[in-house]
Amino acid sequence: MANEKLPPNGKTRLKPQIASEYSARHPAIFHQGDCLDFMRQMPASAAQLVVTSPPYNLGKKYEKRNQLDAYLAWQGEVIDECVRVHLSFIRAREHLLAGG
Repeated sequence: MANEKLPPNGKTRLKPQIASEYSARHPAIFHQGDCLDFMRQMPASAAQLVVTSPPYNLGKKYEKRNQLDAYLAWQGEVIDECVRVHLSFIRAREHLLAGG
């Protein structure tokens, strides 16, 4: 650590805190819960990255299986919110459409 380069202000680097609630002052947020409720609290273009792992609607013992049309409509709402809160709508849209 003695060779660690200090930032330009010469002060020790602080480790970023990971928050559980949205605030523009938090560099990283980890939310466990309803993603729609969470993202709806965020302003547009607030996120640089959105990572999600939706339930796959397979009827596993820890999830409730929904009708396909209801599941797809719900996931459509989630995608719409992901795009809205993403920093760059165009880049997010291209990324989603490219499947990458």
